[in-house]
Amino acid sequence: MFMNLSPRIFGLIFILVAGSPSLSAKHNLQDTLNKHTENYINLEFSNDIFFKTDYYFTHGFLLELQIERLALRLSDRLNLYTRKPVERRYNYNLQQNIYTPVNYTTDTINYHDRPYAGTLSLSYKEEIYIGNTQNTFGISIGALGKPSGAEQIQNFIHSVIHNNLSIGWDNQINTDIIINFHYTYCRRLVSSEYFDFTGSALINAGTLNTDLSGKLNFRLGKYNHRFGDSGPLKTNQRRENWQYYLYLGIIPKLVLFNATLQGGVINRSKDEHVFTYDQIENLVLGIEWGLVIGYRGFLFAFRANSITPEFEGGKPHAFASLQLKYLF
Repeated sequence: MFMNLSPRIFGLIFILVAGSPSLSAKHNLQDTLNKHTENYINLEFSNDIFFKTDYYFTHGFLLELQIERLALRLSDRLNLYTRKPVERRYNYNLQQNIYTPVNYTTDTINYHDRPYAGTLSLSYKEEIYIGNTQNTFGISIGALGKPSGAEQIQNFIHSVIHNNLSIGWDNQINTDIIINFHYTYCRRLVSSEYFDFTGSALINAGTLNTDLSGKLNFRLGKYNHRFGDSGPLKTNQRRENWQYYLYLGIIPKLVLFNATLQGGVINRSKDEHVFTYDQIENLVLGIEWGLVIGYRGFLFAFRANSITPEFEGGKPHAFASLQLKYLF
């Protein structure tokens, strides 16, 4: 059912994002821009243990930092988006993701199951806000394979929680380089005091992921920021002490390349277990939802994600994330 819906949702998102006027565009944009750039530190822990599974995307860690004085300001130097009023944010993140097959207690390769894979990357992003739109540019560099430390981190976690160790990491995808570029265009389509609806178009291109996706995101509750949980405030006033809201996102994706399934682009081997392009699912549908609670500069979030099968014969999968963020 999800696969039949994916192309329709994907098309709807791009029609809405490209062509729909925002209902909040009537407001004076100069009044709604936040003049104070917030710095923050953000920690996020993701795992499928929340859904009592331990396979596919099984663990992730993210450390994100936004500090104005560390910015490279590439968009400024290139004179991108000079139209006024405009706001910019700059941030770095360090991320590790771990992927395993269903049965990780054997070193025998199941060629119909997901290969072992780990990634470790450092990313730099610049977010540009103009009116009711957000443009995000990013670049990631890092490593796929053994240098990611995926084997060590997974088995350390398993030893702490007294779970079986994974013994199949010798079969993981070969070491390779990650160089990936990212662009997102997001537009607020509907907004009110306690509800908003945004549409996004996302592009990834590089040695880790090449894909095109859309996103429809609904948010309900009391929130401070016009996009997500940072950036310009809803008004030019200071942020409220308390915020709390629910959100739901629908994400259809057209997958052209995924190195965690197909192997790297440089250090390929005939002996490694990877899938061919024909064996991966090109249309994937993701659904995410969550609860965000914030007080002053602190923010806590629980986020759940589910995704349709990513390869031929694969299963749907779900995982969840815990986020702790401090804005200062």
